[in-house]
Amino acid sequence: MTNNHNGPRNVIVIVVGVPGTGKTSILSALQDHDSSVNILNYGKAMLTMAGKAEIDRDQMRRLSPEEQAALGRSAAQHIVEQAKASEGTTTIVDTHALIQSPHGFVPGLPMPVLQVLKPNAICVIEAAPEFVLKCRQKDGNERSRENESIDGIRRHQELTRQFAVSCAAMTGCVLQFVENNGEAPAKIAESLSEMMSSLKQ
Repeated sequence: MTNNHNGPRNVIVIVVGVPGTGKTSILSALQDHDSSVNILNYGKAMLTMAGKAEIDRDQMRRLSPEEQAALGRSAAQHIVEQAKASEGTTTIVDTHALIQSPHGFVPGLPMPVLQVLKPNAICVIEAAPEFVLKCRQKDGNERSRENESIDGIRRHQELTRQFAVSCAAMTGCVLQFVENNGEAPAKIAESLSEMMSSLKQ
């Protein structure tokens, strides 16, 4: 297993899941359940580092692949520094393994980012496609799209699983899968907390 720090007490866990799996609710319940958990959003870290470089959202979209990669590495380094500053905590990196775009799927965890984060574990939150579609329709926000389908969600989840396996193989970290069957987020969060506590041993 990879180790980011000098001691075993600081742990970095990347948590991914397609929109609609309940990831946000589960992570919120996890933070309420376990005070040693620190949840950091990779996308927000990207925006923070872009702001320091005086790059706005529109400019971010026009960055070259090389510039995007450099910004991603800076965001990952920012997260690692925050993790090191929090002794005895489990740092959760909330992100997406694959981002669906009009042109196809875009890696949310490129290799350069993984090389900086050096996660102790990757956790994939999954749910039945029917459950995911229902949650997205219930949300009623910009993430909900009328042309979503059960098959499309199933494909996205399968690709996310495959991508997570590849990421774990490249980094040598633990890989965990958590199924959301509609249980209370607090119950799922409790199981997650037990898993993450075992990583510190």
